[in-house]
Amino acid sequence: MAASTTSQVEGQQFGYQWYLDRAGYFNWDFPGQWVIAVPEADLLVVLSGSIPENQAWNVRILMESLILPAIKSDGPLPSDAEAQAALEQKVAELGQAPESQPVPPLPETASRITGRKILLVANNLGWKYIQLDFPGGAEAQFTLDDGSQPISAPVGLDNVPRVITLGRPEIEPGVILASWGQWKEPDVFSTVIAQENIYFQNQVTFTFTFSDEAVTFILEVPGEGKFEIQGALEP
Repeated sequence: MAASTTSQVEGQQFGYQWYLDRAGYFNWDFPGQWVIAVPEADLLVVLSGSIPENQAWNVRILMESLILPAIKSDGPLPSDAEAQAALEQKVAELGQAPESQPVPPLPETASRITGRKILLVANNLGWKYIQLDFPGGAEAQFTLDDGSQPISAPVGLDNVPRVITLGRPEIEPGVILASWGQWKEPDVFSTVIAQENIYFQNQVTFTFTFSDEAVTFILEVPGEGKFEIQGALEP
């Protein structure tokens, strides 16, 4: 133990699998999870968020400004059966998958636009086209050409997200996608795509309004607002 927490690399504060920091002994692993040992405080801290290795200073800030000052008791806190039960109930609720819902009959618009590219006018995003496919059943297909290559993802129409992995999410540019959607009106389709990798997590909404061959596409990005792009169905 003493050797593992002693610098083993000349000129660097790095032992055997431990970064040696004034806030404790740090150990990092994909995708941005940390274990911090502070022997003098009899403390082991686990961070299961997504803090990359090159932002270790954020871990030090958390330790020194929030976690270490909160360690005030010389002994364990008294048990709280009510709080423990509430925590276990919440964990159980969060672990439940969304309940599948019956898929309403698809509107006529779905059969009219399925498999046809929505050609987008020139836009700041550089996106070329989007395509929606409705083969029937509880799943649709969403395809986006972002200017570099087409990316496709299944979309759950039954309230259950369809999840796929592109590349290696533990490193950029890999990402995990979860997608679900529904027809809001006979000519309005909306899909939500949640995406996550080691460095970010967000959820965007795509809403398409169809009027004959014209399409109005609205992208909603949390914290950034709405972006409207016009398009037309491929002949």
